[in-house]
Order: sequence, then C-alpha cells, then structure tokens
Amino acid sequence: MPSWFSRSVVDGKTTMLTEPFVHAYVRANIWHLRGRDADLLVDTGMGICPLAPQIETPQGKPLLVVATHIHLDHVGSLHEFPLRAGPRMSAARFETMDEAATYAY
Repeated sequence: MPSWFSRSVVDGKTTMLTEPFVHAYVRANIWHLRGRDADLLVDTGMGICPLAPQIETPQGKPLLVVATHIHLDHVGSLHEFPLRAGPRMSAARFETMDEAATYAY
C-alpha cells in the first residue's frame, strides 16, 4: 500500500510533505525545517492519516508546529502536536470553531 504522504527533500534542513491522494484544490504543502535548537513544522495537512509519525525529530529536540491559517488543509493534524501556534488574529477561532468551520475561514 502506498504511503499517504509524499516526501521531497529540498535540502539538508528542509523537507516538504504532501498528501497526494487529496484533491489538489485542498492539498497544502507541509514543511519541516530542521534548526539547531528546535525544528519547525509549517502546516499539518488534512489530518486524514496521522502526521506525527512521519516527522523525524531527535528525541528531546523541540518541535514547534505553526498553522499559517485555519483552512482545513492546514490544520487537520495540528492536534497531534503539543507545541503549536497560529496567527494571533485567528486565536479566538482556533479555540471555538466547530469541525465544519475550517471550510469557511
């Protein structure tokens, strides 16, 4: 069975993941940037399959996960990560939105 995620190594510190089985209209790029003291994951895809097991970060190294905005293709797996952030102007929506809200924001 093929993997849900596709992985492209951009350079030694940057990897892009996508969900090739998701329609292109709602498919976001997921970026893993490896830093010296912490790693950064930008956007989390649709959340159809678990993303966290796909992210290789050394044990004990912090991983900050940032959603660029609230659309469903950017926040689907956000809940899988303990250290997460998003735009300040969207904070109230992150706290109160129901499952269907990500289609509209």
